[in-house]
Amino acid sequence: MPLPGRTTTSPGRNRSAERGTRAQHVGMTGSIVSFASNLAGIITPIVIGAIVQATGSFAWALGFCGIVSLVGVFAYTVVLGKIERLVVE
Repeated sequence: MPLPGRTTTSPGRNRSAERGTRAQHVGMTGSIVSFASNLAGIITPIVIGAIVQATGSFAWALGFCGIVSLVGVFAYTVVLGKIERLVVE
């Protein structure tokens, strides 16, 4: 239960990215995560609409979502590597 006067994070907000940052860099980290999330929120409906218009079926659009998810799993498990604190001078 949230405390009075406090808000909970929205489902689109990634708090795990902020755990590895120093207090003065939380805003920058949050803005980067929000930018990526908002960009995906703009591009994905356009791509899915184009797929449905071209094929007439949502099956290919669902396949696109599955492929994007698999790319995300691969990037998180293989490409990302060790997570360290962000150092900005």
